[in-house]
Amino acid sequence: MKLLIGSMGHIYSNIPLKAEDKLENARNGKSRENTFLDFGDDEFTVGRPHPMIDPSLRAERVVEEAKDPETAVILVDCVIGYGSHEDPAKDLSDAIRKAKELAAKEGRYLSVVATVCGTEGDPQNRTATSLQLAGAGAIVLPSNAQAARFVELITKNL
Repeated sequence: MKLLIGSMGHIYSNIPLKAEDKLENARNGKSRENTFLDFGDDEFTVGRPHPMIDPSLRAERVVEEAKDPETAVILVDCVIGYGSHEDPAKDLSDAIRKAKELAAKEGRYLSVVATVCGTEGDPQNRTATSLQLAGAGAIVLPSNAQAARFVELITKNL
């Protein structure tokens, strides 16, 4: 969010950089313009496991966001490592495929940009996870900063 706030002006979020950009009811509500969600925040984790352990809520939201005709790009990260889900890219990859198919059926192109936070030595393996996401149609970049800058380029050219 810090890398993009200057070019986007407002970034609505459950953890906003500016108080006026607070997204009310982020868990069950609709996104607004440029929205960033932290699925690890209490609003999403009270009564359910953290998304590193149960990635299903994030995957469901990817598909839900793809239904909005104003959604042009979805940015996600996939955290791997000990203590994370054994295959966090599975649900996310399935959701990316479905999201892109939904947009295509409506004659739209949906960009999905992803990063993998982890190492080759993690049980899920960084390269294998990246390839799984790329195989689903995501553009996988090596860092969150690069992914944010790429999203900025996409949104400037809409």
